[in-house]
Amino acid sequence: MTANTTNAKSIIRWLARGVALALIVAGALGFYLAPAFPIPALAGLVGLIVGGALWLLPIND
Repeated sequence: MTANTTNAKSIIRWLARGVALALIVAGALGFYLAPAFPIPALAGLVGLIVGGALWLLPIND
């Protein structure tokens, strides 16, 4: 592997982790707003599931 490929994989890994973390935070916010708005609660559940799956997704070097 070249250094450029390794750096690209590292960048992709951190971008995936950033998206996952954003989905988890958005999901938590959706659950916080759940009593007032039912749609954010559903979006929050989806965000937590997808974000958690992305966070646990193995990215091999």
